Amino acid sequence: MDVFKELNAKQILKKQIKHHSNPNKKNYTVKRKNVRVKDISFIRKKFPNAKSVLCIGSREDSEVQDFIDNGFSAIGTDILKASKLVREIDAHDIDKYFGENEFDVVFASHVLEHVSDVKKVMKNIKYISKDGVFIILPIVPRHKLKWQHPTIFEIMKLPIIKQTKSIFKEPHLYKNIWDDFNTLKPFELLGGEFRKGLTDPTEVYICLEFKNLV
Repeated sequence: MDVFKELNAKQILKKQIKHHSNPNKKNYTVKRKNVRVKDISFIRKKFPNAKSVLCIGSREDSEVQDFIDNGFSAIGTDILKASKLVREIDAHDIDKYFGENEFDVVFASHVLEHVSDVKKVMKNIKYISKDGVFIILPIVPRHKLKWQHPTIFEIMKLPIIKQTKSIFKEPHLYKNIWDDFNTLKPFELLGGEFRKGLTDPTEVYICLEFKNLV
């Protein structure tokens, strides 16, 4: 059964908006910045010619500003609010606001687990991005969350087992898994790793390069 069909998108969205509007979340700003700078450095290494970045689900200006401070031309989108650097746009509709290949790279930190149609969002990302996408996702089990959203394992339909971590460290040994994951076609894995999360116990980052766009 498709996990996304089980979700009540409107109910989840309502809880998420309330949760992420909590002022206490600002306590994580400095920690997020430190981790994000490392992510930006990784993106720069993987996409050395990239100049423009779209930050999906950026929530506030700080995420976008970090990219700008590191030499990128960047803007953000979010469904919660608009600000100086963030436009109020749903990830499901970004193809209506931006043109084909308008951005070199898309940055999506803890976004895919909140959308109701991951395949549509990934299709939009493929449309607006020229080079690739950097994704960060949680792996915390759904039953431990305040709301029921899918984890990296459910999005990729993988079992939560110790060996699963190897697909991010040694993707060439698990080519069949990536080939079967239609949502990520036609991408190529440039890098990925499990790491300690800021608000979740553990998260995973995935850096993907586009190839043979269809």
